[in-house]
Amino acid sequence: FGRGAQARYNPDVLASRKGLGIYSEMMQDEQVKAVMNFRLSSITSRGYEFKFENDTGLSDTEQADRIAFFDYNLCYLRGSFQDALNAILRGHVYGFSMTEKVYDTILFNERPMLGVIALLARDPSWFRFFTDKFGTLESVEQWIANEHIPIEIGKFIHYVRCPEEDRYYGQSDIRAAYRSWFIKDVTIKLYATYLERFAGGFAVASLSEASGISSAHPEYARLQSALENIRNLASVMLPAGVTLDVVMPAATGEYREAL
Repeated sequence: FGRGAQARYNPDVLASRKGLGIYSEMMQDEQVKAVMNFRLSSITSRGYEFKFENDTGLSDTEQADRIAFFDYNLCYLRGSFQDALNAILRGHVYGFSMTEKVYDTILFNERPMLGVIALLARDPSWFRFFTDKFGTLESVEQWIANEHIPIEIGKFIHYVRCPEEDRYYGQSDIRAAYRSWFIKDVTIKLYATYLERFAGGFAVASLSEASGISSAHPEYARLQSALENIRNLASVMLPAGVTLDVVMPAATGEYREAL
């Protein structure tokens, strides 16, 4: 077991500790999502064209014929070309993306041609990269449940964001926003709990000696349960010698301030 091939680790400490799913969770934040969508749209909204290098060696007619086929192939894609680009650009969110190329025969000018009919986005958390001790890629596996499926990397578009950080895993653009996002997420949850106190007050049950209720008494446990669920109760019957008070805050402007 110790001598077996081991998958290359992701140098992103956050992704290694919490998994790439943490970036999906961050993308549910309205600010993170808006900024990332604007960033990616600024890339995909620009125009594009196919163009050969000057030293291609192909005739002008051959270049024009190939470009015409490339344009036709994009129209033949399942979904839109913009959707395919967005799938590839998920590398900005996760650090890298894996997009599978699906080929089939396309009839172009009455000629059968091999073209790309779909670019399918795959979950990047499924993939493991195996390298030698020098960092050269040896194999790639797709891990789904307990299955480890070897794949041909040439059948995928492996887009890496910030390859200077890692040639295979890259680094997410929203990695730098994690601390701010985490503090915001925790603060909102705590603030919601704080506001809840102003909504219903704080219930206090007082036991007099006449009640005869001690911590070992069955009525004590029932009273505790009633207090824990008092927000869901429409009414409550109290034993003799027990009084219930609801302490309300002195100020009631917290909701207006929160809004």
